[in-house]
Amino acid sequence: MESNRFLKILWTVNGVLLFFAFVFILVLTGKEIMENGSSYQRPEIIVGEELAEAKKEGVILQGLEYDKPEQIAYSDFYILPVSLKTYQNPKQSRAYAYTDDIQEVEDVVNIIFLNKALEPIRTLLDRKAFIHSMRYPGKSEYAYEVEITDTVQRHITYEIAFDDSNKDGRIDSDDNLGLYLSNPDGSDFTTITADVNVGMYKFVNRNQILVKYSERSDEDVEHKKEYFAVYDIEKRSLTKLSALQKSLDDIEKIITQ
Repeated sequence: MESNRFLKILWTVNGVLLFFAFVFILVLTGKEIMENGSSYQRPEIIVGEELAEAKKEGVILQGLEYDKPEQIAYSDFYILPVSLKTYQNPKQSRAYAYTDDIQEVEDVVNIIFLNKALEPIRTLLDRKAFIHSMRYPGKSEYAYEVEITDTVQRHITYEIAFDDSNKDGRIDSDDNLGLYLSNPDGSDFTTITADVNVGMYKFVNRNQILVKYSERSDEDVEHKKEYFAVYDIEKRSLTKLSALQKSLDDIEKIITQ
């Protein structure tokens, strides 16, 4: 009888110890995952005092990061997006997004354009900047996508920040982004708009881009009014769709009365 009681107590104690050991292992594992995850930082270009301090420490730039040249669809040209590894985010890498006909590259600092012989013909930018996104006609390399779907987009579009607009010591996606355009070989780099916040843009046809935007101000995002405009590539002009805006304003008047 006493032996059975002793065995029951022993099994109970062992069970409790095993339970706490299991919880301890889970806590350690979770802590390691959180620490590894927190080491990730968004891409950025350091400027100002932070750059000066990094120079003193000799840890400004660990190197450039790049994959392989990708062909621009409907052309003989290739691009090589270049991203930056800084002392704060050495494991940084580019992000890609795909649709049926447009490929998007995010968070790079410059782009090299090459001809069909993979010889460099130009670099997009000649100054420090942060390219938050770049869209161009292309396709992913997934096996199930065997054909390139035709698209009206024949140019390359970019969302770029050139300055540390929020004065936080770095140029990144939190700064003011402008919308820009170039030919498939990187030539004729043009500003579509640089003084508003672009919420959405889409090619209407091969010569026109529909842009939805809001004015830059300290007003809360949910209170900012959004507008539509069309950019004409041939004329290099951005025209606000005033008639459409009047219709939207009329609806707003109805619901606010």
